Amino acid sequence: MTVEKNLIFVSFCGDQGIAATKSCQALLTQLRSLVFDDNRCELWDRSLIPAGSNIEAAISAALARTWVAVVLVSSEYLVSVHWEREAKPLLAAAQAGQIRLLWQQISPCNCDQKEIHQYKQMIPGAILTKCKPAIREEHELKMSNAIFQAWKEFAPCSRSLGALAIDHSGPSASMPAPLHAACDAVALVITPSGGDEEAGPCYQWRAFIQEEGEDRFREIPNGVIGAEPTYTKERLPELLQYLQCWIDNTRNDTPVLDIFACRDLLDEDWGSFPILEGGECRPLDDYQPFLLRSSDRLLNQRWTKRRGALKRMHQHLVEGTGAWLPLDKLAKADSLERLDGKTQHPEAGHAVVSAIFSQQSNIFRSRPGWLRSVLMSMAPLVIWPSQRGALAEEQLQHLPLLRTDVGLPEKPARPHCPDLAHLAMARHQRGHPEIDLRGLTILVDHPDRAPDRTTLQSLFPAFSEDPSTLSDSVPASDSAPATPTTQFLIST
Repeated sequence: MTVEKNLIFVSFCGDQGIAATKSCQALLTQLRSLVFDDNRCELWDRSLIPAGSNIEAAISAALARTWVAVVLVSSEYLVSVHWEREAKPLLAAAQAGQIRLLWQQISPCNCDQKEIHQYKQMIPGAILTKCKPAIREEHELKMSNAIFQAWKEFAPCSRSLGALAIDHSGPSASMPAPLHAACDAVALVITPSGGDEEAGPCYQWRAFIQEEGEDRFREIPNGVIGAEPTYTKERLPELLQYLQCWIDNTRNDTPVLDIFACRDLLDEDWGSFPILEGGECRPLDDYQPFLLRSSDRLLNQRWTKRRGALKRMHQHLVEGTGAWLPLDKLAKADSLERLDGKTQHPEAGHAVVSAIFSQQSNIFRSRPGWLRSVLMSMAPLVIWPSQRGALAEEQLQHLPLLRTDVGLPEKPARPHCPDLAHLAMARHQRGHPEIDLRGLTILVDHPDRAPDRTTLQSLFPAFSEDPSTLSDSVPASDSAPATPTTQFLIST
């Protein structure tokens, strides 16, 4: 019979200083008030073991029913039997991805010598017995909210392993994702689902992972993540929350998140999407290094035929030998759509255009049409301000995307992006102090870095090629096989 897992397991040592014991009990009291109205959740600590019961058996039974573990560490706890009976099994379960583990240092101790120190504390740097009473009470309240939120987030994700059907067949559906391993990137591909709700059109999604040392993306089964199969635009932050929960629970490192968004979502301010962490909402920009990419370009077979232009422009971008598209050409569809990575532009200093940037967020009368032309350009780097503001011309000099040492007398600024992973990290770390990268939309592409296109088309039955997205005249030299290379190179 399957054991129902619904516990928040709280582990601490009761035989410790008065301040530490009071803090542990205060946290339990806060938690009881949160779980009181939720009959799905049960709070457990060893004080609930009935008199005359076998202690080892009772703890083992509780461990089997645990979703979220809370470990409150003190010096007394580290040398007590509770560390062996409770903490070590909980750590093993967390390492296997079976539970979510949260912990906090209650009093001064050598916890940095224990394996629990590899996990982030609920309130990093805080030692509760060292805090003033009012601050300690605030910490206890914040911790209780974080614990209960972790239970609400992790329980649906975990239940999905046995309860949610995987909505496609194939080898990837039965391939479990490695747990708590390092990886280079996670890819989220979003396309229109073809359905509508009162709140607007719906979008379907698939997630993929490229493990450290591997050269291919493979699918993460939907059932493992536990999110709904489709979302409206307003609910896309919920999808990111589920994916972020899975990343936090299964990855030791911080992978780059490649968001492949369809054309009508490219102008969204993705960096401001709220992600819940520890009971508080933080924008995606502050939480996760990510890159914005185009699922339309990835999936559209006619665009794939222009991968030759993308490869040529990408090489110039890597080496810093290309040029920005002149500002007076930004709104001209023919200038955008004829970029081929070979033709030199006199207005760009007799160099091949390899990137596009716009200074204003509202200069285009038909923004969807302009975005379509941008995708047709196959430029590997496109920058424009979010709807919050504009990009001053001098600010471009402060972007970590420029190269000036190209050996030319005038030393013009050249678009330069040798490594997409570093670009994602630069954005995540706010880039240069004189410019807020979070206020910009940075759309990138890589000729070889993507999930397999043929696999994607089989997974998105509602996707259809849009004949209006590419003119019929495609240079013969740019033709490419329908199935692109699936090698993934973090460093170029």
